[in-house]
Amino acid sequence: MVFYAKDRIVTTSDVQGGDNLFTMDVSSGAQSLAGFDSIRDAAELGVSINRTYEASGGPSGQGAYRWDYIHDPAQQDAPNAWGGQFYYGWQVDTGSAPAQGSVRYVRWRMKFSASTNFRSVSWDDGSTPSAFQNKLIIHADGEASSRTIISYLSQDDQATWDLIIGKGGGNEVLHTGLAKNTWYNMQVRIQSGSSAPATDAIYALWVNNNVFASPTESATGFALETTGGDQWGVGYFSNHNISATGIVSWTITNVEIGPTFRTDWN
Repeated sequence: MVFYAKDRIVTTSDVQGGDNLFTMDVSSGAQSLAGFDSIRDAAELGVSINRTYEASGGPSGQGAYRWDYIHDPAQQDAPNAWGGQFYYGWQVDTGSAPAQGSVRYVRWRMKFSASTNFRSVSWDDGSTPSAFQNKLIIHADGEASSRTIISYLSQDDQATWDLIIGKGGGNEVLHTGLAKNTWYNMQVRIQSGSSAPATDAIYALWVNNNVFASPTESATGFALETTGGDQWGVGYFSNHNISATGIVSWTITNVEIGPTFRTDWN
């Protein structure tokens, strides 16, 4: 079996599993680090965000963490930034940066609550309605040539949400129409270019999909390096632009990072 992304071929040697570089600890005894190295948002808890451990909050009754954003008008102060963006969430170092051309997978399970309405104010002028977008996972933060950002996006009162994967905030992969109140098993492939300047890097996304040869979305044709590739952030860079009537609540569990694809993830 092979997975083709334009002119690059990936073989089933990538399909193994069981060799994770990081596995989230969702047990009650691991609160609140959950196996990560650090948490970046202690000062924001109870102010602009609540993060709550739920012992049986996951799709199979496993532990999970629910994130609830809080409207804080003091942090929506023109002309500085109507909401801005700030470091939240967990950070982990998985060891040395991977070699150029190598592969990393990150996978997780998440859902948005049925009550989420994504109401927010514009970063530009505080107007409504607006779009609510946050960075969910950042790989190689701070490295322009290496950084991959996985984020979610929705509009005010929209019934669905989108997942975006991009280099440094781009949108090489866009998957739309994800439902609220539904668990999704996500698996993302990040493959750097065959050389630092080569434009043959690969992003691929599997959503409730265990078929390696048939990713839900994929993209290639861009350059991606590996400097800082040992650094990962989850729930990592969020904004304060939720409106006074806004509800944004999502639950996450079972984050894993490793070099191989799991065919039993969904």
